[in-house]
Amino acid sequence: MLDSQTAAFLIQDSFLSNLMLGGGGDLAITAMKTFGTYSSLALSITVAGALCGSLVNYLLGAIFYKIYSKYAKATAQERHKEFSLFFSKCAPLILLLSFFLGAQSFATYLSGFARLGILPFVVYSVLSSAIYYMLI
Repeated sequence: MLDSQTAAFLIQDSFLSNLMLGGGGDLAITAMKTFGTYSSLALSITVAGALCGSLVNYLLGAIFYKIYSKYAKATAQERHKEFSLFFSKCAPLILLLSFFLGAQSFATYLSGFARLGILPFVVYSVLSSAIYYMLI
């Protein structure tokens, strides 16, 4: 059975490991698998923590876009529009496969910067996190 202290540790560990500015090594999930106490509840708690960390990265990217767009020249804004179109087409692939490259936190930051919609972002992030935590 998953106690509250373990659940808090799972959320904290997955949150920190998905922050772009933070760090962490997904120690909680690895330890739970090693000791055989891994469950679907643990997976869902860990995915929720990872989503919270990813949302912070998304918001940082969106804030950086607001600052960037205020001071960027017209040519830079055109390049950003092209980047946003490219990213919106490739977002599912980038976000779902980002854990293979170990760049999930950077991909979530780029999602905010490219102004990807919040609902597709949440869906892709949850799927990516769930796949990642099931594979490690």
